Amino acid sequence: MEPAARSYFRDELREARYAAFRDAEGFQAIVFAIERLGSALAGRAGALRDYQDILADLAQRSSLAEQLPEAHPEWHAPFSSLYRLVRQGRNDALHQGAYARRLADHAVQLSLILEDALMEGENLVRDFMVRDVVCAVPWQPISAARQLMLASSFSFLPIHVVWEPPARWLLISDYAIAKFLRSSSSPTERNKRLAMTVQEAIRTALLEINEAETCSPDDSLDEVLKLKARQLLLVLNRTDRAHLVGAITPFDLL
Repeated sequence: MEPAARSYFRDELREARYAAFRDAEGFQAIVFAIERLGSALAGRAGALRDYQDILADLAQRSSLAEQLPEAHPEWHAPFSSLYRLVRQGRNDALHQGAYARRLADHAVQLSLILEDALMEGENLVRDFMVRDVVCAVPWQPISAARQLMLASSFSFLPIHVVWEPPARWLLISDYAIAKFLRSSSSPTERNKRLAMTVQEAIRTALLEINEAETCSPDDSLDEVLKLKARQLLLVLNRTDRAHLVGAITPFDLL
């Protein structure tokens, strides 16, 4: 499978896994992603049972499939057992409560094995970065930035400062917005700050911001880890530094 295809299916599995975290019954999203991966590998449409062997071959690229379960069975379940549990559970009628949560847990573990197998041997930022990064914009109110963070569980929002030289990328943290709003002396002042635009809040220096650390898509992971960026690292186009192509965190490299 081509590197671009591996990244595509890894992203599908990752997004489906996030859906299962939000809603246990969302395990079906993982099943659908696994079926699409199996179909791509097999070159034909089928069901989970039809893809078991070809997906098992892929899973062997990861030590999570069999080696670690053999060494630490109390911590890891083998790919074959997880696949069987997910396949059987997918066909059961009862998908709610504790049963759904247990099935979602099995599906998440299965997804993690396949994600690891898909990316085995890859060592460039573009292979692991999150694309379509959500950014703050200068004209939106702080209330909108706050809402976006809460709704999506973001810890940081990038923003491109172009209204004053030099143009640069900054990061607005959840801590900075919390401090900006909670340090106001009255409800009236808090409401005023909620209505303030992001650009205005930055200009007043009341909203603390951090210079963003950046890298390029074709940087190696070794280079990135030497930066010791423990939070969000912005991935910029190498020739056009105003173009944000992705973001990467240590979490993405686990």
